[in-house]
Amino acid sequence: MKRWLCLLVVLCCLAAAPSAAARSYELLDLDISAQVGADAVVRITETLRVRFNGTYSGMYRYFDTSRGIAIKDLFVSERGTDYQQSPGETPGPAGTFFVKEEKEQLLVDWSFSATDEIREFEISYSLHNAILKHNDVAEFYYQFVGTGWELPWQHVRVVLTLPQGAEADQVAAWGYGPQHGKVTVESPSRIIWEVANHPAESFLEGRVVFPNALVPLGTRYTNQNGLDRILREEQVREERQKRAEQRKAFDPFVAAVVLAAAILLVINIWRRFLKSQPVKVDRYFRELPGDYPPAELGVLYRGSVQGRDFTATLLDLARRGFLSIEEITDTAGRRGRTADFRFKRQPADEEQMARLLPYEKQVIKLLFSKLGGEEVTLADLKGYAQKKSREFLAFWKGWGEAVQKATEGRGFRDQGKNKQAQVFFLPALGLILLAIPAGLLGMYLTLGICIVMGLALLFLAVGASSQLSQYGREQKAKWKAFRRYLKDFSRVEQAHVARPGVWEEFLPYAVTLGVADEVLEQLEVVFPEWGRGDHYMLPWFIFYHSSSARALNDMTNSVTRSIDSVTIPQGTGGSGGFSSGGGGGFGGGGGGAR
Repeated sequence: MKRWLCLLVVLCCLAAAPSAAARSYELLDLDISAQVGADAVVRITETLRVRFNGTYSGMYRYFDTSRGIAIKDLFVSERGTDYQQSPGETPGPAGTFFVKEEKEQLLVDWSFSATDEIREFEISYSLHNAILKHNDVAEFYYQFVGTGWELPWQHVRVVLTLPQGAEADQVAAWGYGPQHGKVTVESPSRIIWEVANHPAESFLEGRVVFPNALVPLGTRYTNQNGLDRILREEQVREERQKRAEQRKAFDPFVAAVVLAAAILLVINIWRRFLKSQPVKVDRYFRELPGDYPPAELGVLYRGSVQGRDFTATLLDLARRGFLSIEEITDTAGRRGRTADFRFKRQPADEEQMARLLPYEKQVIKLLFSKLGGEEVTLADLKGYAQKKSREFLAFWKGWGEAVQKATEGRGFRDQGKNKQAQVFFLPALGLILLAIPAGLLGMYLTLGICIVMGLALLFLAVGASSQLSQYGREQKAKWKAFRRYLKDFSRVEQAHVARPGVWEEFLPYAVTLGVADEVLEQLEVVFPEWGRGDHYMLPWFIFYHSSSARALNDMTNSVTRSIDSVTIPQGTGGSGGFSSGGGGGFGGGGGGAR
């Protein structure tokens, strides 16, 4: 009792203890203050407000320094307390940071200790060579938030301060990033970019043009006029954005038309090809519903050929006298263990062989021409399937095609009607292809409708082009009732069970229907003389031991498994919104926590 109480206490403690793995952090606010100096150096302070759930020991931030820009004078602080820079390039104790310069990238990593709390950090640095001086205007084009942040920011605000001296019509600003962002030119010296719920792995860029006179000490010249080119670029972006918004407004109407057309097609397919008369049969069907081999039943019942159909064909050929199956044991006597099975070819004249179907002849040829002479063992068949799998797969493909072809004359399917249904593949594929331009045009509702309804139509077209005929549906329903009978025959009227010889014919079909195990178990109960080994109920299967039903079951399962193992494959002044596009500014980068 004490032991159980101790265990309960331990489990409760473990459940109450916080899991080190169950930690997370949230990026709350990112406030960026950028001030342009007369020397064209931009002095930036980033304030990061972060909530930590669990225990964290540090954060990192990296900057894109490609295209000639440089970041200098980098410091980290927290609420007025400066972090100390470590000389190395690995994390140090809390209250320290290190800077690591890499190719076209600068990494800053700072250490602290935080557990279930909100912390506020400041990163200050000066940005050099980020302002271009054209012949007519100066340009600052910078990516304040890069795509390297793996989590979203709840709020981002960037305030850029320019030197005094410009007129209102001499300053223009644009923003790129999330389309719900906003850029505001409050005055000729103050521009604000703001985004709520800034998505993860997305950028925020700002672009500003202003008089060259504001940065007289700037040294990065282009020696070209820039204003006209910049205005043309922004006009193109603005027009592109307007067209995108128009398409977005038009998207629901296009999606509704596509959806309505697709629904009409679905109804048409259903009424013409999939709707059928119900088939009524009794719960049990006590005789074979059809006079065709078990492999063809597999195609009717499942629509495909499987390993069990090959096994059923072996049993059916043995039942009809073309071969016999003998149990081989490793020791003599009634209690000997089954080691293998031997298939022996039985004499058959030309007239008898002519009655075999092509795929049945292929089985005879495989066993007694390819693998052996007058007899072959199950081990030989398994070894051939495994060691020469490519050759066996070629046989299997041809054999399956031959079985499928044999069913074409059985009337299981309405070939004419199925061919008519194939015309619906065209609109199905058309809808799927229509999703491509819809996606490129930003019409995402239409895109979704096209994909969903296109796949639905494709699925229905496949079903409609392979539908069973009325005769085929009746046959399948009867085989289902026959399968139920095979599973339950020991519990139904004994009058129908009292003829042992009928099971010679039933057993191959039981294999195809996947109920051979249940049938053999029930046979030993209903016919106990079989289990004593003194009753040759199945003359085509030669028994020497008392394990008759189990031996036959082992053989059918072994053949099926051997075949299946090879054949079955094992994301301008005033106020305005952000524009789409962008990505051309200096800077970028991202960050995270550790």
